[in-house]
Order: sequence, then structure tokens, then C-alpha cells
Amino acid sequence: MPRYILTGAPGAGKTIDEFISLQRHRQDVACLAGDATVFFDRSPVCTLALCRYLGFSPSRPLAREVGRVVADGMYETTVFLIRHQGFVRATATRRISFEDSLVFEQLHEQTYRDLGFQLVEVPAGPLADRAALVQQTVGQLPP
Repeated sequence: MPRYILTGAPGAGKTIDEFISLQRHRQDVACLAGDATVFFDRSPVCTLALCRYLGFSPSRPLAREVGRVVADGMYETTVFLIRHQGFVRATATRRISFEDSLVFEQLHEQTYRDLGFQLVEVPAGPLADRAALVQQTVGQLPP
């Protein structure tokens, strides 16, 4: 079953070890989907990038999980990098500035590349256009 990651600069972080448990649960549930193509909204690699951005050392559970998903080929090596829309809308939990989000976006991208993933850029634009680009790309990738 193909498993693709959709990623991009986050607006804010979550408690990292709890987030790893949630991501692992989502992976386990997705494995029940059989041969269906599955898309994940982020991955443990995103959490690793967030640690790096914040200047934290990754926790042992995070380091283990990143190592596991890379070694086991949990995800396809093609990752869809959803680019920013040119602004960040502040919320109670999203407190990152647009300028800081651009810095994080570059670090996020480099973290995936460092682990051997190939990124497909999904540029800013209407949701329908972005979704069509992802679908078209998946349709052109070898099984």
C-alpha cells in the first residue's frame, strides 16, 4: 500500500513524545486500509525538524521512531512539500510569524532531504489545483 507524506512548515508545535504516539497510531490504522493509497498529514520527520528548529535534542522515542520509519520504508520516499500561501494567520496555538515560518520551511525541507526523501514541491494556489498536482504526481510514480 503506498503511503505518502504531506508536509510543510507548521504553525506551532505539540508535545513531541505525545505526537509520536499519535503518528504511530495513525500509521497502524492506515495499514488496515489494504492496497489503498494513504496520505499522512506530517510524519515523525516533521517532528524531528521542529526539534531542530527549536534547538532541542530529539527525545529517545522520537529518534527511535524516525529511525524505524526510515529503515522500514514506512512511507514512500516521495514527499509532497506543501508550500506556504504567502502569509500565516495567527491563532491561539499558531504563534509563528511568517518570516519565522520561512526559516522553518527551509530547515524542514533539509531534514527530509538529509534522510533520503525526494520532495515534490506543491506551490501556493487554490486547493483544487494543489490536490490535482498531488494526484497527477502519484499517478506517474512507479508502483
